[in-house]
Amino acid sequence: MNEKKYFKVITINSERGVCENGQPYYYKSATVNFCGKLARAFLPENMEVRPWDFVKLGFSTRQSRDGGEEIIATVVEVLKPEAKGE
Repeated sequence: MNEKKYFKVITINSERGVCENGQPYYYKSATVNFCGKLARAFLPENMEVRPWDFVKLGFSTRQSRDGGEEIIATVVEVLKPEAKGE
């Protein structure tokens, strides 16, 4: 099971706001074609991803709105369309 599975990025979204405790937040996410269905994956701050790129997904945790932790899909690797051959 060493095969890398890449998914095509459809759109990039960003959200900015202020939490209930007054702290500002900003995060980016990508909508990907996950086996024929649309799914959202979060992007690390230092990662440059554009629509039509291919990405590999992993898991990470983040703090939820109620203060607990939740597991989320996260982009861990980017492959440009030129490298994929499309």
